[in-house]
Amino acid sequence: MRYKLAIALLMSLMVVSVAAADVLKIRPDGQGSRKQWTNINCPGGDDEWQCVDEEILNNTDRLEATDDNKKESFTFGDTGLTTETINYLKLVFDAKWIDSSNKCFTPVIVINSTGYQLWNDTICLTSTPDKYQVQVDNNPATGSAWTVGEVDDLVAGMTTGTTNSGGSVRRMFVNVNYDPLQTCGNDEIEGTETCDGTDLGGETCASQGFDGGTLSCNANCDGFVTTSCYDNTCSETDNGNDPWWPYGWTQGDFEGAAYNYTDVCLNTSHLQEYYCDGDVWASTVIRCDDLTINPTDCIPAARSCVEQG
Repeated sequence: MRYKLAIALLMSLMVVSVAAADVLKIRPDGQGSRKQWTNINCPGGDDEWQCVDEEILNNTDRLEATDDNKKESFTFGDTGLTTETINYLKLVFDAKWIDSSNKCFTPVIVINSTGYQLWNDTICLTSTPDKYQVQVDNNPATGSAWTVGEVDDLVAGMTTGTTNSGGSVRRMFVNVNYDPLQTCGNDEIEGTETCDGTDLGGETCASQGFDGGTLSCNANCDGFVTTSCYDNTCSETDNGNDPWWPYGWTQGDFEGAAYNYTDVCLNTSHLQEYYCDGDVWASTVIRCDDLTINPTDCIPAARSCVEQG
C-alpha cells in the first residue's frame, strides 16, 4: 500500500506541474524606433516588421545586416491577458549567417526609449537556417517579473555588435509563458488546480493508490476526495484453501462492501469452502471423503458434515 500511495503522489505532482503554465505567441505588428537592417524582398522603413512577422516561415523575405551597431526593433501584438502571472518571455529568431564574418547579433529589448542589449545572450549563427531562443525572466528596466501591461507594450529586436557582426533574420516572435487564471467549478483544470469538477486530469482511485472506486474533486479544486475509493481486504481462520483445515470463516471488504462467509456443509459428503485469493474472497466445493481417513469427517479428528448440519 505504501508503494501504491508513493506512486500516486508522484503522478499527482506530475499532473500539477504540467497544468501550471501555458504559452502564447505574439508576433511583430509594427515598427519600433530602430530600423537599420536591410530589408530583402519585403517592405522597408516603417514596414520592415513585415519581413519577419509571418506565421509560416518564409525564407524569401528577410532582414540582413553586415555592419557593426545596426539596430532593428518591432512592436508586438497584445497578449489578450488580464491579470495572469507572467513567468518569462522567450525571444525566438529564425536565422542564418550571411558568411563566417557576419554571423553574430544580440537580442535587444527597448523600454521607454532605452535599449537593453542582452549581451550575455549574443547569438552567433551558422550557415544552416535554425531557430534561436533567448529566455528573459525579468523586465530588464525594473529587474522584476514581467507584468501583462509590460508585455503588451513590448518592443524588441536585435542589434549587431563589433565582432563578426551580422546575420540574416527570416522570422521573429515572442513566446509568453504564463500561469492562466483559474476558475474553480468550471470542469476544466486551470493554473495550479489539481482538478476541477469532472476534470480529474486522468486521475482515478487506482492512480491514487486504491483498488477501485469513484474519485472526485474537492470544493477548492486543490485535491481529490477518496471517500468513495476502496481497497479490497480479506482474512480467514482456516489456513486458506487447505483441505486439511476446511471449516472456518472468511471476511473482509470487496468493492466497498463488507462480507463474512462461513464454510458450510452442503450435505453429508460436500463442504462449501471459502478462502482468500490475495485480497479478494473465493470459494470451492470440497468432497469430505477426500480429506481424511474417516470419510464422514469434514474436519480431521473433529466434527462431521452430519454433526455440523
